[in-house]
Parts: sequence; C-alpha cells; structure tokens
Amino acid sequence: MSRQMSVFSRSWLLGIVLVTLTVAVQADQTIDQKIAACPPTRGYTTLQDTTFKLYGERPAGKVGMTEYTSATAAQAACSADNNCVGFDYSGFTIAHGTQGSFTSRQGSCTYLRKRCPVKSGYTAMSNVIFDIAVGSSIYFEFDTIDEAMQACDRNPNCPGFNSNGNYVVGSIIGYIPTISPSCTYIKDTCPFKYGYTNLADTALAGVTGVDGVAVGQLSTQAEAAEFCKLEYRCSGYSSDGSYYIGGISNTVSSPGVCSYIKNSCAPMAGFVAYADSDFRRTYDGQKSDKCFADVYKSCLADSTCKAFNNMRYIWTSLPNNIDEAFASASGVCTYVRLEDVLAQKNNSD
Repeated sequence: MSRQMSVFSRSWLLGIVLVTLTVAVQADQTIDQKIAACPPTRGYTTLQDTTFKLYGERPAGKVGMTEYTSATAAQAACSADNNCVGFDYSGFTIAHGTQGSFTSRQGSCTYLRKRCPVKSGYTAMSNVIFDIAVGSSIYFEFDTIDEAMQACDRNPNCPGFNSNGNYVVGSIIGYIPTISPSCTYIKDTCPFKYGYTNLADTALAGVTGVDGVAVGQLSTQAEAAEFCKLEYRCSGYSSDGSYYIGGISNTVSSPGVCSYIKNSCAPMAGFVAYADSDFRRTYDGQKSDKCFADVYKSCLADSTCKAFNNMRYIWTSLPNNIDEAFASASGVCTYVRLEDVLAQKNNSD
C-alpha cells in the first residue's frame, strides 16, 4: 500500500522557404519587463529568477545566512564550507537547515552546490527538499532512489523525486534547505534556455498577415530550436516542432507542450536587461566609440561601469530608483549591473 502525505498548507535551414519582407512586431513589452542573465558558475546549479527568504521575521544576524561584500566572496566562502548549501548573487551564503525557502523573484540569481549524481531527464538539486502546493501529495512508497525515479517516469503528473525514495504528484512551488545531505531531482519538462522565456503547458499563436509572417512545423523540438537560433526573424518555437516568424499574438493552454519566446534583448551575463527602455532622457550617459560587443566586455571588466545600452551609451552611476528612471524607447535595450539591481531590491525589502 502506498504511504502518502497530502499537503494542504539547427544546414537544412537554407532549403526552407520563408516569407521575406518586414517582420511583424512582437507582442508589446513594457518597462517592467526585465530579465537577469545569471552568470553560469562552475560547480553550481543556477536557479534563475530565484532568491532565498527566511521564514517569518528576519532574526538578528540572519541565522543560517552569512553576508559577504560580493557574489565572488560568497561563492568562495560557500565552496570552502561543507555546511554551505549555496549562495545568492547579492552576496550571502545559505547553510544546511536554514529556516526558509527558495522562492521565485524576478531578476534574482541563486546557486546550489552540485553534489548529486546526474539523472537523465532531470535537474539535480543538492541539499533541498520539496515545498509542494496545496492539494499535491508526496508518496513515501519506495526504499531506493531508482524505484522513485521509475515511478516518476511513469507518471506524467510527477514533477520530481528525491534520494529518500519519495516522489511528488502535483506541483512543486519551492525548495527548503535540508538538515542532512539530500538530493532532489526535478523533471526537465520545460527547462530554462538562455535567451528565451520558457512557458510550460503552453502553445503559441502567430499573428495574421501577409508579409513577414510565417508559421511552420519541423520534425522535432531540437530542429525547431536550431532553426530559431539561426533565423533571426524567428520569434519562438515549441516542443511539438512548431516555429513562428513575426509576432506572437497569444499563448494557449496546451498540456504537455513547452514553448519558448525569444527575448527581444540579448542576454548579457552579469546584467539585467530592460527591454524597450532607456536612461538617456532622464539620466546622463556617455556615448562610447566602441562596438556594442566591446562596450559589454569593457563594462563587465570595470566595476565602475554601472549600465550600458545597445546604442552604446555607458553610465558610471545610477539613480536612486532604477525602475522609475527609465523612459519608454522602442527597440532600446538597457543593461544594468546585476549586483546593483539586487542591492536596490534588498534595500527596499
């Protein structure tokens, strides 16, 4: 009998005939849309748009969390401490058993140490356990991790399992640090892809028109992904092999389908991209004579460079409220150093 705990608390490309001429405009974006490009860190699993929050009021000294002057310092400290679960890009480490959870937060980057064996089709997360949604269940049915994985493979409603032999049916809403070593595995149903916004259980609908609009379908998701990478006019693709040229007018609920919408601003590791947004009308910047790629490289290497945009303007200081200093500017991508965005967020919490 099952023991269950319910919780209530890509050359072929050139041969494809595409409609040419003007590409239709993608769906409107707002100044509020900002995307953090979390720098990959060797030895750690990246949790995009995720932060760690303590339960209840923050105790004095933030028990279980140690603050450092930078993300680099926090990473070095975590790597040297066997009791460290991971670190946040804003500069703090998280210890085993800290009373809190990893939760969604746009623009944040959190890293978990890699200490678990790789399981095909799953993302391994070390030293955390599930936090599941109301109405979801954890099954304590098996004694081994392999048995739990097989059960999760067979059940389309299972999002993950752990090294204790438990598996979940329902939804996982977060993760909690464990007191003792543990491995949690999350099914790669709609994994994050750099430069795209991923949408689980969602299909895309293209805009209607004659010029610059096309919808097609290739044999596999991998072919659609490679096509969209090589074809600059591609706005997005889905796991059923479909792709979209021109705008995307809508999204449609479609269980089992994973869709990817190309971000209008190319991701730049270490910076938060603000789409269709510009500082120039409200805050002084200096025009660079370098090409855009070199502007990014020089800014990344120089800590006094706080922001830049695709018009090659550079800022060495920032306003007190970054979000409110932007003016709407179609086609302009402004990049603000990630740690500065996080510092403002943390100070306002």
